[in-house]
Amino acid sequence: MPVVLVHGFLVGPLSCVWLARQLRRSGFQPHTFSYSTREETLSDAAERLLAYGRRLQVNELHWVGHSLGGLVILAMLEAAREHNVDLPPGRVVLLGSPVRGAAAAEGLAQHPLGAWLLGQAHGSLRQSFQTAPIDRPTTAIRGTRSLGMGRWFEALPTPNDGTVAVAETALEGAQCVDVPTTHAGLLLSPTVAKHVVAALTSTASDGG
Repeated sequence: MPVVLVHGFLVGPLSCVWLARQLRRSGFQPHTFSYSTREETLSDAAERLLAYGRRLQVNELHWVGHSLGGLVILAMLEAAREHNVDLPPGRVVLLGSPVRGAAAAEGLAQHPLGAWLLGQAHGSLRQSFQTAPIDRPTTAIRGTRSLGMGRWFEALPTPNDGTVAVAETALEGAQCVDVPTTHAGLLLSPTVAKHVVAALTSTASDGG
């Protein structure tokens, strides 16, 4: 089963290597999509992701996005609907994606160096998504271990993963799974990997 992994802010596809390996061991065919988090707008990255997915020419295609990568996936699916583009059926998994905005990014943007560092990601992280894609079962996996640099720039409501608050990941219609890990740890946690596999195979995930 093909699955596209989309990385988050300021990291590249190498950040998804460990999770891709776990998915491959579970019988998936992982593909990684790369984009510039600082230089590409959300809509530009979404359009390229849409083209990338179409080029794969498969009968089924799942999507897994970490942090900002999850927003790129949701924006891509919206673009597909707007352009009447048919994509293969599949499921969506969001790992710590701030679909309601990212307070930590807003705090970082208050500093000149932080605003430069964010680049186009500042506008991307301000995008809000209210509901999960109607035709794609969606799971939001959120970290609850409050360790991360995000807390340096903004006081985050609890629970949070040190960068994104659980409240910022709330997406109507999505199944939610909370795991005691950090924002970066969502890509390196065996428990998270197990939940991703369960979500993509429609096997019931156990909590925790």
